[in-house]
Order: sequence, then C-alpha cells, then structure tokens
Amino acid sequence: MRRLPRIAAATVVALAALGPVVGHGIFEKTMWSDKANAATRGTAGAKATTLYMMQPPRFVTGYHQSIGWTITLQDEDASTAETVKLSFIPYASDGVSPETDPKKVIQSLQFNVFGLGMTGVQARNWLVTFGFPTPMPANFGVAIDLPANAQWPKDGLSVHAQLNLPQDSRRPRVPAPYDKRVYAFEQPAGALAPTPLGGRTLDVLRLGSAFIEPTIQAWLESSAYGLGTEVLWGLEALHPVASRGDKVGFYLDGGQFGTGEWGLLFASPKLLSTPIPFPRGTLMIDPAPAVLFQVFQLDSIGRHTTTAFPWSTVPATVRSFWVQAVVYQSLNNDLELSDAIGFEGL
Repeated sequence: MRRLPRIAAATVVALAALGPVVGHGIFEKTMWSDKANAATRGTAGAKATTLYMMQPPRFVTGYHQSIGWTITLQDEDASTAETVKLSFIPYASDGVSPETDPKKVIQSLQFNVFGLGMTGVQARNWLVTFGFPTPMPANFGVAIDLPANAQWPKDGLSVHAQLNLPQDSRRPRVPAPYDKRVYAFEQPAGALAPTPLGGRTLDVLRLGSAFIEPTIQAWLESSAYGLGTEVLWGLEALHPVASRGDKVGFYLDGGQFGTGEWGLLFASPKLLSTPIPFPRGTLMIDPAPAVLFQVFQLDSIGRHTTTAFPWSTVPATVRSFWVQAVVYQSLNNDLELSDAIGFEGL
C-alpha cells in the first residue's frame, strides 16, 4: 500500500472509434463512496499480479452492453509508462469468486498509462473504452493485470481502494451479517488461484464499468463514518440502517432520447428465475409482487436524482428488496429498462 496523491481530473482513454454509441450515451457505474485509504497491489510486492473486483449482484444485475471500464490508477514514478490489461470476467461456479479460465473472458484490452512527461507520484481517473458494445452476463466482475516492477515501491502501478483495515476510520461501514462478504480478490504471479485481497472481507477497488443502456444506482444520506451526514454511493448504499437515521435516494441515468422522458421505479421482493427480454433491456424483477413507487421526469440529457426518503419508513420485515427502472419516451412511445439493484438493510 502506498500514499494517495491528489487525483487529477478524469483522463479519457479512447482506444477505438465510438461512433456506434455516442448517440445513445456512455453511462458509468462504479460502486464507490470516495473513501480511499490505500493504493494497493495486494500482497504481490514487485511481482506481477491480477486484482479482481467482483461487483455485487445487488449493485448491478442485468443484461447490459458494456463499452469499457472506469478505474483509478496510481504510479509511484509517473515518468515511466506502464502497461496494464483490463478484463470483464464472469463469476466462478461458486457465485462468489472470479472465473480464471482465459477462455471465458468476456472482453479485455491492454493499454499504456502514465509517462508522457509526467513525474513523481501520480494518480488518475481513467475511462477506458473499446469500440463496439459487448453484451454482458447478468452478473460479472472486473480484473486488472498489473505488471511486475523490480523498482517497487519506488516505481510501479497500484489501484485505489477502500480496504477493510482494522482501526482505519475509512474502512467500509457495512453492518453484520453483511460484513463477512468478499468482493475483491488477488492472484500474484505463481499463485494457483485467487484469494481474498489481503485475506480480508469487504475490500472495494475503485474499478467499475461503463454501459450504453440506462443504469440505476442507490445513494445514501448517512452518518456512517461519524463525520456528520454524507452522501455515500458505495457498499453502504446497499445496506441502509434505520437506527442511524439513513436516508435512501436513487440516481437514474436514462439515456438521451430527446424531450418527454419519464422514469418509473418499481420495487419487488425478488428477481425472476427466468428474466424476460424486451426490445430495449431485460425485466429482472418479478412483476407479480412489484409496486410502482416513484415516477419523475428526466432532465434534458436523460438523468434524474430523486430526493432521499428515511429508511425507517420501510417496514423492518421488507427491508430486503430489488428495484428496477423503466425509462419511458413519450414522443415515440418507447420503453427501455435499466439494470436491477437490491437492498439488504436493517
């Protein structure tokens, strides 16, 4: 783990022509509460390693098409260019670990970062894109291959992370029993299989996805970190706690169809065992017990942030449920579905 420098403005790496998707949009979705407490290579040290961020199903479940990745990378000596590879990967059969069979990689891309006259310790937010949308499974993870660097820790790449370090004020604040889950894994060169990053639970890497369809994300007004009320977009938003006064809101990035767009939010206690495909998107939640609980007009570029509601108003017996959005375009009588997200709250 290394120190965290100030992160510069987002750097966009356009690695192929984006003509087919620019008219629709590129919608980023990253589970992150801006609580970085480390830049990490895991336990690899100077060796090459692969880090994995298995996005929780409750953060993203749905048949999106992806156009790339979002990530925060740090270089201890930015004067030297580094080569990395990002990949979309499926879950292993256990539904928890990353699938490591190279034949099952969904999409990958190798590229260079830093160099170009930079000096010293540098960190950058990157949007890394490829040219043609790739269909994704309902649940998936992201892998990054970091190259070996014999000069580590004087030089070398790492990924910004929120690690579940004991006594660290920025460790993830997720209540029991949900605090035993593992989302981040590592596989240093020579290791036979991935293991939990640093042997911990709850670690989160600043590593996400970019899609061309509508995305929905939950956010939390909470004092979880003891710093007064903050807006949190990370794991905490999936596990609201009524007793600390949490409030829940939603952000819908619905695309750009022109005027007359509306967002409809539906909640259901369960997902469909067999999702139902639509011309634009896939119905993931079970409609039989679903309820329509919010309707709103999107802004001119197809976005809307709802007001937050007290989590305490949700009955304790139903604080585990799923939400999916429908974007309705009144001019063309067109529907498009977002992914589904889920809550496991207290």
